[in-house]
Amino acid sequence: MKILTRHLVRSLLGPFFFSLLLLTGLMFVDTFARFLEAFTGKGLPASVIAEATLLVLPFTIALTLPMAVLVAVLHAFSDMGAAGETVAMSGSGVHPRAILLPVAVFGLAVGGTTYAFNDLVLPETNHRLATLQRSIYQKSPTFQLRERVYNRIDAPGARGPYFLKADSIDPVLNQLRNIVIHDMSRPQARRTTYAAKGQMAMNAQFTDLHLRLQDGHAYEIDRTSPGTLQRTEFDDRLSVLKDVGNLLEAAEGNRRSEREMSVAQLRQAAAEAKSELATVRAQASAESRRAVEQALGVGPAADSLRALAVARARDGEPLRPRWHDDLTIRANTDAVAQAARVDFLAGRANIYGVEIHKKLVLATGCIVFVLIGVPLGVRFPLGGVGMVILVSTVVFGTYSIALEIGEDLADRGRLSPFWAMWTTSILFFLLGVAMVGRLGRWVNAARSGTWASLLDSAAASLASLFGRSRAAK
Repeated sequence: MKILTRHLVRSLLGPFFFSLLLLTGLMFVDTFARFLEAFTGKGLPASVIAEATLLVLPFTIALTLPMAVLVAVLHAFSDMGAAGETVAMSGSGVHPRAILLPVAVFGLAVGGTTYAFNDLVLPETNHRLATLQRSIYQKSPTFQLRERVYNRIDAPGARGPYFLKADSIDPVLNQLRNIVIHDMSRPQARRTTYAAKGQMAMNAQFTDLHLRLQDGHAYEIDRTSPGTLQRTEFDDRLSVLKDVGNLLEAAEGNRRSEREMSVAQLRQAAAEAKSELATVRAQASAESRRAVEQALGVGPAADSLRALAVARARDGEPLRPRWHDDLTIRANTDAVAQAARVDFLAGRANIYGVEIHKKLVLATGCIVFVLIGVPLGVRFPLGGVGMVILVSTVVFGTYSIALEIGEDLADRGRLSPFWAMWTTSILFFLLGVAMVGRLGRWVNAARSGTWASLLDSAAASLASLFGRSRAAK
């Protein structure tokens, strides 16, 4: 058994390292081209572009490690089947499933390496890349803003953040269109600004963010005066977001994105986001209750408004409930601002969960690929490189598309992070287990297994499936 194990390991190592280098090189070329397109022409030195490109290499390796396992297993077992080795093993009393154990250990070892790499090495290189990009973003602060979503901009000296959304962003000209800004930097006041267009720039010290807004209006609520709401319209206004330079500075910072965190850090960040989300929802509920009390004329908030109306009447103003229109606008403005915070925090919690499960899916994918690769390599030994390319393309493409769709659905709250990441992996795992169950019969049919017969087998399975459905009808 030791001789068989050594033979299997030697058969896997060569194709594994070759496919790892080949796949990493191909993906790295694509990444290099995207970085050149994004950063050239911005006045950056070649050393900065080279460093940024090289720092993407670990992310590429994190993807190609599990991919190389499938390619290596398919290639090794199709070669062994073509040479008659799998039939000889079966004829000498070695059960076909017995060869799975050494290969499963190999897949487990690569999976463990992938998980450790994604949890320890990749977050640090991503953090270094983000730090480098922040220095690049000083040339264009709109580089890190996303369109049509609320972007949170924290100010270290303030008690609350800014939330900025723009329908379109031009990172070259630093221009934005259809802008909404929720200013929560002051605990006793809330300001929401709407503008048709604007331009963004940092001040000379890179501490404050200057927004030149045009064709807009703003609502401001003073929480110390429940009956007041101020609306202003403007053709041109300079809005200054103070002390946000830490978001764009080049120095090392403690704040990390989800791809710069280990699993432990992601779990802590997700717990903090959920805790803050519960607090925000409680505050929103209390403010909604206070608005209802004011509208119905009950409670302490309504009493203070009546006292204000009486005081105005003494000054010669008519005694009438003039706060109701203002109340509607103020309640709506406050609700929109709170909804933006709720959406942001819920989205962050989902993003952290997606990243945790993604690390696990990439690692366990090595075991799933072993369960798929061994039976297919044994069943279609004459398929050669064509079979390896066909199967790998289908599996990798399905995984990639499913993970992208799942991540998008989870980020928008349409699907839980677990099912968004694990659905495809679970389906392929069940498929692999089913194929392993037929491994003994497939060894005997291996001599007729060309890669063309793989297509014929798939077509026959589909025809059988549709035939059963017609018969059921």
